[in-house]
Amino acid sequence: MPDWRTAHEPPGTWTPEAFDRLLIEAFDQHASDVILAPETPVWARVHGRFIPISSRPLSDGEIQILTNHAARSDTAANEVLAGKDKDCATEVYVRRGETRRFRVNATACQNGTATSISLVLRTIPGRPPDLAEMDIEPALMEALVPQNGLVIVTGTTGSGKSTLLAAVLAHIRQHYPWHMITYEHPIEFDLRDIPNAMGPCVQSEVPYHIKEFGRAARNANRRAPDVALVGESRDPETFRGVMELADSGPRVYTTGHTRSVEETPARIVAVFPPGEQSFRTGLLMAALRLIVHQRLLPRKGGGRVAVRSFLAIDQYVRDQVYGLSAAQSVAILRALVAERGQTLLVAARKAFEQGLIEEIEVEKIRQEMESAQDLEAGPLDGPAPSADPQETRDAVA
Repeated sequence: MPDWRTAHEPPGTWTPEAFDRLLIEAFDQHASDVILAPETPVWARVHGRFIPISSRPLSDGEIQILTNHAARSDTAANEVLAGKDKDCATEVYVRRGETRRFRVNATACQNGTATSISLVLRTIPGRPPDLAEMDIEPALMEALVPQNGLVIVTGTTGSGKSTLLAAVLAHIRQHYPWHMITYEHPIEFDLRDIPNAMGPCVQSEVPYHIKEFGRAARNANRRAPDVALVGESRDPETFRGVMELADSGPRVYTTGHTRSVEETPARIVAVFPPGEQSFRTGLLMAALRLIVHQRLLPRKGGGRVAVRSFLAIDQYVRDQVYGLSAAQSVAILRALVAERGQTLLVAARKAFEQGLIEEIEVEKIRQEMESAQDLEAGPLDGPAPSADPQETRDAVA
Protein backbone atom coordinates (compact mmCIF):
# COMPACT_ATOMS: atom_id res chain seq x y z
CA MET A 1 0.00 0.00 0.00
CA PRO A 2 1.50 3.37 -0.98
CA ASP A 3 2.76 5.38 1.99
CA TRP A 4 0.59 8.41 1.25
CA ARG A 5 -2.61 6.55 2.13
CA THR A 6 -1.81 6.39 5.83
CA ALA A 7 1.25 8.61 6.19
CA HIS A 8 -0.75 11.55 7.58
CA GLU A 9 -2.99 9.62 9.97
CA PRO A 10 -2.32 10.78 13.53
CA PRO A 11 -1.65 8.23 16.28
CA GLY A 12 -4.57 9.59 18.27
CA THR A 13 -7.65 11.62 17.41
CA TRP A 14 -7.88 13.23 13.99
CA THR A 15 -7.07 16.93 14.24
CA PRO A 16 -7.84 19.65 11.68
CA GLU A 17 -4.11 20.02 11.02
CA ALA A 18 -3.65 16.30 10.29
CA PHE A 19 -6.76 16.28 8.12
CA ASP A 20 -5.48 19.26 6.10
CA ARG A 21 -2.26 17.35 5.41
CA LEU A 22 -4.29 14.36 4.23
CA LEU A 23 -6.42 16.54 1.94
CA ILE A 24 -3.32 18.12 0.38
CA GLU A 25 -1.87 14.69 -0.32
CA ALA A 26 -5.17 13.37 -1.73
CA PHE A 27 -5.39 16.39 -4.02
CA ASP A 28 -1.82 15.90 -5.23
CA GLN A 29 -2.52 12.19 -5.84
CA HIS A 30 -5.36 13.21 -8.21
CA ALA A 31 -8.23 12.18 -5.95
CA SER A 32 -11.53 13.63 -7.12
CA ASP A 33 -13.41 13.06 -3.83
CA VAL A 34 -12.60 12.46 -0.17
CA ILE A 35 -15.44 10.90 1.85
CA LEU A 36 -15.90 10.68 5.62
CA ALA A 37 -18.62 8.67 7.31
CA PRO A 38 -19.05 7.37 10.87
CA GLU A 39 -17.36 4.11 11.84
CA THR A 40 -15.55 3.74 8.50
CA PRO A 41 -12.07 4.79 7.33
CA VAL A 42 -11.59 7.87 5.20
CA TRP A 43 -12.16 6.98 1.52
CA ALA A 44 -10.85 8.69 -1.62
CA ARG A 45 -11.93 8.29 -5.23
CA VAL A 46 -8.78 8.21 -7.38
CA HIS A 47 -9.26 7.91 -11.15
CA GLY A 48 -12.81 6.70 -10.57
CA ARG A 49 -11.95 3.97 -8.03
CA PHE A 50 -12.36 4.12 -4.24
CA ILE A 51 -9.46 3.39 -1.89
CA PRO A 52 -9.25 3.74 1.92
CA ILE A 53 -6.78 6.43 2.98
CA SER A 54 -6.85 5.84 6.72
CA SER A 55 -6.37 2.63 8.66
CA ARG A 56 -9.04 3.07 11.32
CA PRO A 57 -12.70 4.19 11.43
CA LEU A 58 -13.62 7.75 12.35
CA SER A 59 -15.75 8.47 15.39
CA ASP A 60 -18.77 10.78 15.48
CA GLY A 61 -16.80 13.29 17.51
CA GLU A 62 -13.94 13.38 14.99
CA ILE A 63 -16.31 13.92 12.06
CA GLN A 64 -18.06 16.76 13.89
CA ILE A 65 -14.72 18.50 14.55
CA LEU A 66 -13.68 18.08 10.91
CA THR A 67 -17.07 19.29 9.68
CA ASN A 68 -16.70 22.54 11.62
CA HIS A 69 -13.17 22.89 10.31
CA ALA A 70 -14.10 22.27 6.66
CA ALA A 71 -17.07 24.64 6.87
CA ARG A 72 -15.06 27.26 8.78
CA SER A 73 -17.88 27.48 11.31
CA ASP A 74 -18.13 26.47 14.98
CA THR A 75 -21.83 25.66 14.53
CA ALA A 76 -21.80 23.76 11.21
CA ALA A 77 -21.92 20.27 12.76
CA ASN A 78 -24.84 21.19 15.05
CA GLU A 79 -26.73 22.66 12.10
CA VAL A 80 -26.20 19.50 10.05
CA LEU A 81 -27.23 17.24 12.94
CA ALA A 82 -30.42 19.32 13.21
CA GLY A 83 -31.28 18.40 9.61
CA LYS A 84 -29.79 21.29 7.61
CA ASP A 85 -27.29 20.04 5.04
CA LYS A 86 -24.29 22.25 4.38
CA ASP A 87 -22.73 23.18 1.02
CA CYS A 88 -19.66 25.38 0.77
CA ALA A 89 -16.15 25.63 -0.62
CA THR A 90 -13.00 25.53 1.47
CA GLU A 91 -9.29 26.16 0.97
CA VAL A 92 -6.37 24.35 2.58
CA TYR A 93 -3.17 26.38 2.93
CA VAL A 94 -0.05 24.74 1.47
CA ARG A 95 2.48 27.56 1.44
CA ARG A 96 2.53 31.26 0.70
CA GLY A 97 0.52 31.90 -2.45
CA GLU A 98 -0.56 28.24 -2.80
CA THR A 99 -3.74 26.54 -1.60
CA ARG A 100 -5.83 23.46 -2.41
CA ARG A 101 -9.55 24.04 -2.93
CA PHE A 102 -12.45 21.70 -2.20
CA ARG A 103 -16.20 21.76 -2.60
CA VAL A 104 -17.79 20.53 0.64
CA ASN A 105 -21.10 18.85 1.43
CA ALA A 106 -22.08 17.80 4.95
CA THR A 107 -25.28 15.80 5.45
CA ALA A 108 -26.78 14.04 8.46
CA CYS A 109 -26.85 10.25 8.31
CA GLN A 110 -27.76 7.23 10.41
CA ASN A 111 -25.14 5.61 12.65
CA GLY A 112 -26.74 2.70 14.45
CA THR A 113 -29.40 4.30 16.61
CA ALA A 114 -27.74 7.73 16.54
CA THR A 115 -27.50 10.53 14.02
CA SER A 116 -24.09 11.39 12.63
CA ILE A 117 -22.59 13.26 9.66
CA SER A 118 -21.34 12.26 6.22
CA LEU A 119 -18.76 14.67 4.80
CA VAL A 120 -17.82 14.76 1.10
CA LEU A 121 -15.01 16.98 -0.19
CA ARG A 122 -14.58 17.28 -3.97
CA THR A 123 -11.25 18.59 -5.24
CA ILE A 124 -11.30 21.78 -7.31
CA PRO A 125 -8.36 22.48 -9.64
CA GLY A 126 -6.84 25.89 -9.12
CA ARG A 127 -7.47 27.10 -12.67
CA PRO A 128 -9.71 25.78 -15.46
CA PRO A 129 -8.01 23.55 -18.02
CA ASP A 130 -7.12 25.01 -21.40
CA LEU A 131 -10.03 24.37 -23.77
CA ALA A 132 -7.58 23.83 -26.62
CA GLU A 133 -6.05 20.88 -24.72
CA MET A 134 -9.33 19.08 -23.94
CA ASP A 135 -9.66 17.22 -27.26
CA ILE A 136 -12.85 19.07 -28.18
CA GLU A 137 -14.26 18.04 -31.56
CA PRO A 138 -14.03 20.88 -34.15
CA ALA A 139 -17.81 20.97 -34.69
CA LEU A 140 -18.41 21.20 -30.94
CA MET A 141 -15.69 23.82 -30.51
CA GLU A 142 -17.40 25.99 -33.10
CA ALA A 143 -20.77 25.71 -31.35
CA LEU A 144 -19.58 26.36 -27.78
CA VAL A 145 -19.60 30.15 -28.18
CA PRO A 146 -22.86 31.08 -29.97
CA GLN A 147 -23.96 34.58 -30.91
CA ASN A 148 -26.70 34.34 -28.26
CA GLY A 149 -29.02 31.82 -26.65
CA LEU A 150 -28.74 28.85 -24.32
CA VAL A 151 -26.01 26.19 -23.99
CA ILE A 152 -26.78 23.22 -21.73
CA VAL A 153 -24.11 20.76 -20.54
CA THR A 154 -25.60 17.57 -19.09
CA GLY A 155 -24.30 14.51 -17.29
CA THR A 156 -24.33 12.74 -13.97
CA THR A 157 -22.74 14.14 -10.83
CA GLY A 158 -18.97 13.99 -11.22
CA SER A 159 -18.98 13.85 -15.03
CA GLY A 160 -16.94 17.04 -15.40
CA LYS A 161 -19.74 19.41 -16.44
CA SER A 162 -18.48 22.29 -14.30
CA THR A 163 -14.89 21.78 -15.47
CA LEU A 164 -15.92 21.86 -19.14
CA LEU A 165 -17.95 25.03 -18.65
CA ALA A 166 -15.16 26.68 -16.66
CA ALA A 167 -12.78 25.95 -19.54
CA VAL A 168 -15.27 27.48 -22.01
CA LEU A 169 -15.70 30.60 -19.88
CA ALA A 170 -11.93 30.99 -19.42
CA HIS A 171 -11.55 30.72 -23.21
CA ILE A 172 -14.19 33.41 -23.68
CA ARG A 173 -12.44 35.73 -21.23
CA GLN A 174 -9.21 35.43 -23.18
CA HIS A 175 -10.67 35.85 -26.67
CA TYR A 176 -13.77 38.09 -26.45
CA PRO A 177 -14.26 41.61 -24.97
CA TRP A 178 -17.43 40.66 -23.10
CA HIS A 179 -18.99 41.24 -19.68
CA MET A 180 -19.33 37.89 -17.85
CA ILE A 181 -21.33 37.09 -14.73
CA THR A 182 -21.72 33.75 -12.97
CA TYR A 183 -24.02 32.28 -10.32
CA GLU A 184 -22.55 29.12 -8.75
CA HIS A 185 -23.07 26.78 -5.81
CA PRO A 186 -20.33 26.94 -4.73
CA ILE A 187 -17.79 28.95 -6.76
CA GLU A 188 -15.31 26.31 -7.93
CA PHE A 189 -12.89 28.07 -10.28
CA ASP A 190 -11.73 31.65 -9.82
CA LEU A 191 -12.47 32.98 -13.30
CA ARG A 192 -11.18 36.41 -12.33
CA ASP A 193 -7.67 34.98 -12.21
CA ILE A 194 -7.48 34.33 -15.96
CA PRO A 195 -4.42 35.85 -17.66
CA ASN A 196 -4.90 38.30 -20.55
CA ALA A 197 -8.63 38.69 -19.92
CA MET A 198 -10.42 40.97 -22.37
CA GLY A 199 -13.46 41.87 -20.26
CA PRO A 200 -14.82 42.00 -16.69
CA CYS A 201 -16.02 38.94 -14.79
CA VAL A 202 -18.07 38.95 -11.57
CA GLN A 203 -18.85 35.70 -9.72
CA SER A 204 -21.66 35.25 -7.18
CA GLU A 205 -22.29 32.27 -4.94
CA VAL A 206 -25.72 30.78 -4.17
CA PRO A 207 -27.08 31.17 -1.50
CA TYR A 208 -24.54 33.56 0.10
CA HIS A 209 -24.60 36.35 -2.48
CA ILE A 210 -28.01 35.64 -3.98
CA LYS A 211 -30.61 33.35 -2.47
CA GLU A 212 -31.40 30.86 -5.25
CA PHE A 213 -30.74 30.06 -8.91
CA GLY A 214 -34.24 31.06 -9.99
CA ARG A 215 -33.69 34.54 -8.61
CA ALA A 216 -30.18 34.62 -10.08
CA ALA A 217 -31.43 34.10 -13.63
CA ARG A 218 -33.77 37.08 -13.31
CA ASN A 219 -31.17 39.17 -11.53
CA ALA A 220 -28.86 38.72 -14.54
CA ASN A 221 -31.31 40.54 -16.79
CA ARG A 222 -30.61 43.76 -14.87
CA ARG A 223 -26.81 43.49 -15.17
CA ALA A 224 -26.35 43.72 -18.96
CA PRO A 225 -24.13 40.64 -19.36
CA ASP A 226 -22.76 39.36 -22.64
CA VAL A 227 -22.20 35.96 -21.02
CA ALA A 228 -23.97 34.45 -18.00
CA LEU A 229 -23.48 31.16 -16.19
CA VAL A 230 -26.38 29.85 -14.11
CA GLY A 231 -24.54 26.96 -12.52
CA GLU A 232 -27.43 24.53 -12.08
CA SER A 233 -30.97 24.35 -13.51
CA ARG A 234 -33.41 21.89 -11.95
CA ASP A 235 -36.66 23.58 -10.94
CA PRO A 236 -39.33 25.41 -12.98
CA GLU A 237 -38.41 28.82 -11.57
CA THR A 238 -34.77 28.51 -12.66
CA PHE A 239 -35.66 27.19 -16.11
CA ARG A 240 -38.15 30.02 -16.63
CA GLY A 241 -35.49 32.55 -15.70
CA VAL A 242 -32.83 30.90 -17.88
CA MET A 243 -35.14 30.90 -20.92
CA GLU A 244 -36.09 34.53 -20.41
CA LEU A 245 -32.45 35.50 -19.94
CA ALA A 246 -31.37 33.66 -23.10
CA ASP A 247 -34.21 35.30 -25.02
CA SER A 248 -32.96 38.76 -24.01
CA GLY A 249 -29.68 38.44 -25.92
CA PRO A 250 -26.70 37.12 -23.92
CA ARG A 251 -25.03 33.74 -24.20
CA VAL A 252 -26.33 31.71 -21.26
CA TYR A 253 -24.67 28.54 -19.95
CA THR A 254 -26.16 26.07 -17.48
CA THR A 255 -25.94 22.41 -16.43
CA GLY A 256 -28.49 19.63 -16.17
CA HIS A 257 -28.62 16.02 -15.02
CA THR A 258 -30.10 14.24 -18.04
CA ARG A 259 -28.77 10.97 -19.50
CA SER A 260 -28.51 12.00 -23.17
CA VAL A 261 -28.72 14.92 -25.59
CA GLU A 262 -32.00 13.78 -27.13
CA GLU A 263 -33.92 13.46 -23.87
CA THR A 264 -32.78 16.82 -22.46
CA PRO A 265 -35.61 19.03 -23.83
CA ALA A 266 -38.25 16.51 -22.72
CA ARG A 267 -36.76 16.28 -19.22
CA ILE A 268 -36.63 20.05 -18.90
CA VAL A 269 -40.21 20.56 -20.07
CA ALA A 270 -41.41 17.80 -17.71
CA VAL A 271 -40.58 19.96 -14.67
CA PHE A 272 -43.34 22.40 -15.64
CA PRO A 273 -47.08 21.95 -14.89
CA PRO A 274 -48.90 20.06 -17.70
CA GLY A 275 -50.81 23.15 -18.84
CA GLU A 276 -47.54 25.04 -19.34
CA GLN A 277 -45.52 22.37 -21.11
CA SER A 278 -46.54 23.05 -24.72
CA PHE A 279 -45.73 26.76 -24.34
CA ARG A 280 -42.39 26.01 -22.64
CA THR A 281 -41.41 23.53 -25.36
CA GLY A 282 -41.61 26.31 -27.95
CA LEU A 283 -39.68 28.77 -25.79
CA LEU A 284 -36.99 26.23 -24.95
CA MET A 285 -36.37 25.22 -28.57
CA ALA A 286 -36.22 28.89 -29.58
CA ALA A 287 -33.63 29.61 -26.87
CA LEU A 288 -31.44 26.52 -27.28
CA ARG A 289 -28.22 26.75 -29.28
CA LEU A 290 -26.32 23.66 -28.09
CA ILE A 291 -26.78 20.55 -25.93
CA VAL A 292 -23.71 18.63 -24.76
CA HIS A 293 -23.76 15.39 -22.78
CA GLN A 294 -20.48 14.32 -21.16
CA ARG A 295 -19.28 11.08 -19.54
CA LEU A 296 -15.99 10.17 -17.89
CA LEU A 297 -14.84 6.65 -18.78
CA PRO A 298 -11.94 4.68 -17.24
CA ARG A 299 -8.70 5.34 -19.12
CA LYS A 300 -6.35 2.48 -19.96
CA GLY A 301 -3.52 2.59 -17.45
CA GLY A 302 -5.36 4.85 -15.01
CA GLY A 303 -7.27 8.10 -15.04
CA ARG A 304 -10.44 8.93 -16.93
CA VAL A 305 -11.36 10.05 -20.44
CA ALA A 306 -14.13 12.50 -21.31
CA VAL A 307 -16.44 11.44 -24.16
CA ARG A 308 -19.17 13.75 -25.43
CA SER A 309 -22.38 13.63 -27.39
CA PHE A 310 -23.67 16.93 -28.79
CA LEU A 311 -26.11 18.64 -31.10
CA ALA A 312 -26.12 22.27 -32.22
CA ILE A 313 -29.69 23.57 -32.37
CA ASP A 314 -30.33 25.60 -35.53
CA GLN A 315 -33.44 26.42 -37.52
CA TYR A 316 -33.31 23.11 -39.36
CA VAL A 317 -33.46 21.22 -36.05
CA ARG A 318 -36.31 23.42 -34.81
CA ASP A 319 -38.28 22.80 -37.99
CA GLN A 320 -37.93 19.03 -37.51
CA VAL A 321 -39.49 19.07 -34.03
CA TYR A 322 -41.98 21.90 -34.61
CA GLY A 323 -45.47 20.97 -33.48
CA LEU A 324 -44.37 17.85 -31.60
CA SER A 325 -44.52 17.40 -27.86
CA ALA A 326 -41.23 17.30 -26.01
CA ALA A 327 -41.66 13.53 -25.48
CA GLN A 328 -42.32 12.93 -29.19
CA SER A 329 -39.23 14.94 -30.10
CA VAL A 330 -36.87 12.44 -28.42
CA ALA A 331 -36.79 10.08 -31.44
CA ILE A 332 -36.31 12.97 -33.87
CA LEU A 333 -33.49 14.44 -31.83
CA ARG A 334 -31.78 11.07 -31.55
CA ALA A 335 -31.69 10.79 -35.34
CA LEU A 336 -30.48 14.39 -35.64
CA VAL A 337 -27.66 13.79 -33.14
CA ALA A 338 -26.47 10.92 -35.35
CA GLU A 339 -26.88 12.93 -38.56
CA ARG A 340 -25.71 16.43 -37.56
CA GLY A 341 -23.90 16.10 -34.23
CA GLN A 342 -22.18 13.21 -32.48
CA THR A 343 -23.55 10.28 -30.50
CA LEU A 344 -21.95 9.04 -27.31
CA LEU A 345 -21.31 5.71 -29.04
CA VAL A 346 -19.33 7.39 -31.82
CA ALA A 347 -17.31 9.34 -29.23
CA ALA A 348 -16.57 6.14 -27.29
CA ARG A 349 -15.51 4.32 -30.46
CA LYS A 350 -13.10 7.15 -31.28
CA ALA A 351 -11.60 6.91 -27.79
CA PHE A 352 -11.23 3.13 -28.20
CA GLU A 353 -9.59 3.49 -31.61
CA GLN A 354 -7.13 5.97 -30.08
CA GLY A 355 -6.21 3.37 -27.47
CA LEU A 356 -7.62 5.43 -24.60
CA ILE A 357 -10.35 3.07 -23.29
CA GLU A 358 -11.16 -0.65 -23.28
CA GLU A 359 -13.66 -2.09 -25.77
CA ILE A 360 -15.97 -3.10 -22.90
CA GLU A 361 -16.72 0.60 -22.29
CA VAL A 362 -17.90 0.96 -25.89
CA GLU A 363 -20.09 -2.11 -25.51
CA LYS A 364 -21.68 -0.74 -22.33
CA ILE A 365 -22.69 2.47 -24.12
CA ARG A 366 -24.02 0.53 -27.11
CA GLN A 367 -26.23 -1.59 -24.85
CA GLU A 368 -27.41 1.50 -22.97
CA MET A 369 -28.43 3.26 -26.18
CA GLU A 370 -30.31 0.19 -27.43
CA SER A 371 -32.14 -0.13 -24.11
CA ALA A 372 -33.11 3.56 -24.19
CA GLN A 373 -34.62 3.16 -27.67
CA ASP A 374 -36.57 0.07 -26.58
CA LEU A 375 -37.98 1.86 -23.52
CA GLU A 376 -39.03 4.91 -25.53
CA ALA A 377 -40.74 2.99 -28.34
CA GLY A 378 -43.88 2.50 -26.23
CA PRO A 379 -44.39 6.04 -24.86
CA LEU A 380 -43.70 7.56 -28.27
CA ASP A 381 -46.44 5.37 -29.75
CA GLY A 382 -44.52 4.72 -32.93
CA PRO A 383 -41.76 2.71 -34.59
CA ALA A 384 -38.10 2.76 -33.66
CA PRO A 385 -36.28 5.87 -34.89
CA SER A 386 -35.16 5.86 -38.50
CA ALA A 387 -31.73 7.06 -39.52
CA ASP A 388 -33.57 9.73 -41.51
CA PRO A 389 -35.00 12.38 -39.14
CA GLN A 390 -37.74 13.30 -41.62
CA GLU A 391 -38.93 9.68 -41.82
CA THR A 392 -38.91 9.52 -38.03
CA ARG A 393 -40.86 12.76 -37.79
CA ASP A 394 -43.50 11.44 -40.22
CA ALA A 395 -43.80 8.27 -38.16
CA VAL A 396 -44.40 9.93 -34.78
CA ALA A 397 -46.28 13.05 -35.92
